[in-house]
Amino acid sequence: MAAHPITAVIDFYDTLPGAQFPGGTRYPLYLNEAPATDSAGAQVRPPYCTLEDGGRSREVMSDNGGPESGEFSITVHAASVGDIAAAMLAIRFAGQDPKDRAGLDGGTLVLDAPYEPVSVVMLTDTISYSGLGQTGGRVHQGEMRFFLVAQIIAG
Repeated sequence: MAAHPITAVIDFYDTLPGAQFPGGTRYPLYLNEAPATDSAGAQVRPPYCTLEDGGRSREVMSDNGGPESGEFSITVHAASVGDIAAAMLAIRFAGQDPKDRAGLDGGTLVLDAPYEPVSVVMLTDTISYSGLGQTGGRVHQGEMRFFLVAQIIAG
């Protein structure tokens, strides 16, 4: 379990099956932006994903707790639009039927108290050209914005 919704998103992402991503390996996920180099000192190049926290706000609070809602986005960076689309599907549905809710879209995040499980729904997705990469090849990005609702249980 996780202490914060964004930590829960990272934990959930780490469980997605790599076989569903182009190349058969789950893309690395970085918070806010990719570093210039990885832990081995190699330059970080697409494909990878970035996660941005859009914040949360309390809807209503009482002595018994209340709902808290927020947003986050995951952006896929890759050379081809096809790879981005496939990676986005892997993140949304984890290679399963959407009704199974195995991916982030419609999935549930598990958090430590005082939270109950968190529901997640994708709001929008966009794919765009983002420029030229280090080797002069085209790089694209696909952003998915998600909405989450957590229930806080007062102690």
